[in-house]
Amino acid sequence: MTEKQGPEPTVLVVEDDEDLRLMIARVLRHEGYEVREAADGLEALERCDPMPDVILADLMMPRLDGEEFLRELRSRHPGLSVPIVLITASSVREEVAARLAVTASVAKPFEIYELMDLVREMAPIGRPSSLPPTRPSRSGSSNPPSNT
Repeated sequence: MTEKQGPEPTVLVVEDDEDLRLMIARVLRHEGYEVREAADGLEALERCDPMPDVILADLMMPRLDGEEFLRELRSRHPGLSVPIVLITASSVREEVAARLAVTASVAKPFEIYELMDLVREMAPIGRPSSLPPTRPSRSGSSNPPSNT
């Protein structure tokens, strides 16, 4: 288990889009998570002491991008076992996620419910969620029934 700073799990949100970062952080705090924020990989490295319980990281950022951040984090902390969710609009998201061996990846744009489900799985909080259940996905098997 990862080291916790407070009574509830800590999530590090690494995202250069300030509006998106603030929205994710607001929802996480509302759900009861302790949140640290970083606008790029360099800031994120500074905010990994103590290590958070979950890391949500954008791929494309200034100064130190998500891939470089994760490589540097792992070189500083061999055997790192913190769940990492890669958040990106990149068309090669799945390939990069596999190469970086992240726990999960989420394509932008995304539904906040999908992201929160992942976070709850990786670091459950000690109280029920205040968010409604996950909305059905827009892909594949959960399409609404047709009228034909």
